[in-house]
Amino acid sequence: MHTGAYARHVAADAVALCLILEDALMVQGKSEKQVKRLTVGDFMVSTPVVVHHWQTVEHARQLMLLNSFSYLPIWHEKSGG
Repeated sequence: MHTGAYARHVAADAVALCLILEDALMVQGKSEKQVKRLTVGDFMVSTPVVVHHWQTVEHARQLMLLNSFSYLPIWHEKSGG
């Protein structure tokens, strides 16, 4: 296990949790019209990890180690019609 990367992710998740709790506390007592509605964009990752087809396996490995990933999803673009 890569504790450095794990600790960074835990810290980032803790910050996100604090922001959600702060928002919940600020919303308390406001009318429904005054409350900002959350969208999917509020929960999306702001900087996704990407490996392009031209990059080396070593680069993918480094990203996996840095981010404590066990696997990377693969996306194949369909060619033709």
